Amino acid sequence: MTADEYLNQLRSRYGDKLCVSVKYQLGYILLSAPPNLNSRYVHCGVTGVGDYEVVATSEEITLEGQAYTAEGWEVVGPDETLAHHYEFFRVRLPDATVIEYGSWPSATATYADYLKMKSELLKIVSSYTQIQ
Repeated sequence: MTADEYLNQLRSRYGDKLCVSVKYQLGYILLSAPPNLNSRYVHCGVTGVGDYEVVATSEEITLEGQAYTAEGWEVVGPDETLAHHYEFFRVRLPDATVIEYGSWPSATATYADYLKMKSELLKIVSSYTQIQ
């Protein structure tokens, strides 16, 4: 099977519902559907961090009334722009849905700018509701 045939097979089976992305101001949110666990069909999320300092971190979030620990990383590069200093977090739900969120790359906005609006991004993430 060619790569195009494989992608067409995936589209016919899952449509465009394996990975959904939302960009909001200086942040982003990605949702990877359960059939895509461990990026089985498509990559959905950060692919690399460059040659910068990577600091593991975590934060608590609440989704559908349930508390979760989102595992994350702060990446610290040579300057404070969001192209070099940024963060991202991931949480895996019991049904294997993966939610990733964090700062969107920018050569003009800073990490401090992102932190000022992060609470709004977290409100969007916290509004997640599974639809059966």
